[in-house]
Amino acid sequence: MKLNNKGFAVSTFMYMILLLAIILILATLAILSSRRMILDRQKNKALENISQNQNPICEAVNGIKSLELGTEYRCEVKDGTFFNFYVLSTQGSKVNLIMDRNICEDGTTNYSNTNNYCNYAWHIDPNNSQLNDNTKGPDTALNVLYNATKSWNSVNNLTFNFEDTGNKENSNYGYVSLKASNGIGVLQQNNGDSVTIGSSQEPLKARLPQVSELTAAGANCVENEEGTCEAWLVQNLKNNEIEKYQNNSNIETTLGYWILNSSSENSQQAYSIDLNGFFSSYYANIVGDTGIRPVITLPKSMLNSCK
Repeated sequence: MKLNNKGFAVSTFMYMILLLAIILILATLAILSSRRMILDRQKNKALENISQNQNPICEAVNGIKSLELGTEYRCEVKDGTFFNFYVLSTQGSKVNLIMDRNICEDGTTNYSNTNNYCNYAWHIDPNNSQLNDNTKGPDTALNVLYNATKSWNSVNNLTFNFEDTGNKENSNYGYVSLKASNGIGVLQQNNGDSVTIGSSQEPLKARLPQVSELTAAGANCVENEEGTCEAWLVQNLKNNEIEKYQNNSNIETTLGYWILNSSSENSQQAYSIDLNGFFSSYYANIVGDTGIRPVITLPKSMLNSCK
């Protein structure tokens, strides 16, 4: 009987030692995990501070720094290369700016030197250009945009998360998402495939505008209602008969530019905005008259008043 009691006591002691060891291991893992989270937060904060402390590259055209939608800035996207942009939206310490014109794949805006006036498809099938499909996402448009802007070394690398409304509203149409981290973008397609755009050597610098930015107060686009978008959203497109937009530069046959969102009502279409301030969906594989307009994201500190 004494032997059995002794064995029981030894077993109980061993179980207690084992339990204490497990508790110690779990506590150590919890501490390490907590420290890692703290270090990650400190790292992200440090990167954010570095980003916010960059020198201004944009100056307000009207001389007064403002974050009001439609405020125009002149930005040096790389040494000696300037383009004008408008405030499109803000998010925390950052501001999104949309260029005042479409851009060609070679990074120029000299449309007359090309046969198609720098118009491109939203998505075009490399094996059959007649196929219309918005489930692959704007891979064609994004690759054009990447080639056009990857040399913009003054502009921050793109970090961005977007879920396509077409896919959310109708899972048979549209792509899943576009996510970018430090200039490396991943376009998740509806069939499970993904397309990577950008690299650590040549990061992705810009994106397309999104529907939520166009319909916000200050941009005022209303789907399928002509002339509702503010004039700054349709600058440098072909002239038209609407008095509101008569100051456009009359670039022949360049009628609009693509948006990130696909259509949830038609598997062949994606959204665009045209020269009449008409915001609607359009066939995704059309090349003839729709172009690419870059959106960049900068810390607010990189915007300045004119000196």
